[in-house]
Order: sequence, then C-alpha cells, then structure tokens
Amino acid sequence: ITKQGKKNIMSVENMIKSLKDGDNVNANKDFEATMANKITDALDAEKINLAANMVNRKEEEEQV
Repeated sequence: ITKQGKKNIMSVENMIKSLKDGDNVNANKDFEATMANKITDALDAEKINLAANMVNRKEEEEQV
C-alpha cells in the first residue's frame, strides 16, 4: 500500500469512528478529504494517460 493509500484508509477509519461517536462534523471533514484525495489521484492518472497518448501520436505523425 502506498503512503497515500494508507492516508486514505486512516481517513476512512477516522470517518467511521466519528460517525459511531456521533461527530458528524469531523466525519464530514474526513469524507471530504478522502474524496479530494481520490479525485486528485484520478486526475493525476488521467494526466499521465493523456501525456502518453500525446507522445504516441507525435511518434506516429513523425513516421508518416
């Protein structure tokens, strides 16, 4: 598990604990942090994918 993955797991665990304790404010903060991390990870993965596709297209154009 990556460092970011461990952080997400801890946030989810904290969110569940907060919900059990009735602390909805902190549960919401943990939920928002977890979702922000997941969105950032997805955007980073898409940037890598887009960059790879751009390089592949450039190589194909140079071969023509």
